[in-house]
Amino acid sequence: MLSGYCCASRAAIALSSAFADASGTPGLRRATASKLWLVRLAVLAVLMSVVSLYYYIRFIRAMYIESETEPQPVIIAPPLRVALGVAAVLVLYALGFGAAAGAVGLAIVLPTWAAVLIVGAVFAAAAGVVFLTGRKAMRTAPKVEQTRETLKEDVRWAKQQIAR
Repeated sequence: MLSGYCCASRAAIALSSAFADASGTPGLRRATASKLWLVRLAVLAVLMSVVSLYYYIRFIRAMYIESETEPQPVIIAPPLRVALGVAAVLVLYALGFGAAAGAVGLAIVLPTWAAVLIVGAVFAAAAGVVFLTGRKAMRTAPKVEQTRETLKEDVRWAKQQIAR
């Protein structure tokens, strides 16, 4: 009876160690007395993960639980606008080079015209999916009457705020 418990306990420890190792916790499975610094590093990593979770949970609480405040206008500085524009252009270049690399890779096993045609078809399919998703979103958008009513409510609210 006791020997079965001992084997089950060993299996549970081995399985727990495997799960800890698979979860990305560094060095738990391979840590020995000669590698005590790995255990300390693993403990430090877990503590830092807990600290980071504390800050992430604060953001989540602010987004979903705390009451709304008045919306603040987003002001984007001119240098940031330039940086965002440059980043958008670079993303387009990266997409183009990625497509070219895909076509060249396919051209190894297919004729060049077929490789370019396949890459173009993939882009056309992606564009079609984005188009259909956008069209569906536009069809399910709020009706004009609802928009008029919300605008009237906004005007009434603004007049009340001015009257104060």
